[in-house]
Parts: sequence; structure tokens; C-alpha cells
Amino acid sequence: MRGRIVSKRDTMGIALLLLLGLFAASCGDAPAGVNPEAGLPADLVADQTPLPLDLVVLHTNDNWGETEPCG
Repeated sequence: MRGRIVSKRDTMGIALLLLLGLFAASCGDAPAGVNPEAGLPADLVADQTPLPLDLVVLHTNDNWGETEPCG
């Protein structure tokens, strides 16, 4: 008995169904009796101000080989 070769369309369909299932599983409220904030420190849960974020901007003045006068 030969094994069935799965087509690319079948594979994409299965992947889409899995993706939709994962999306549906992540929607909605937490199960009863489960507190999603239980593992967080109390002061972090009470304070809703955003934390500062360090931002580093990397910049290059490379103009694809063009030269610029200095000074």
C-alpha cells in the first residue's frame, strides 16, 4: 500500500485551520478561578504608568558611495 502524498493545498489548509484554532483559543476571558495577574508583583499591578524605554538609534551617513565635503 502506497502512502498518500499530501499536496501543498492540503498542507496550507491544515496550517490555516491550526492558525484559526490558536487564534480562537487565545480569545475570551481567562478560565474561572484563574487570575492572570497572580504572578505579578502587587506594586506593578497597581501602578499602570508605562515603564521608560531606552531607545538606541543607529544611523549611518552612507550615501551609497557618494562623498560629502568635510568642514
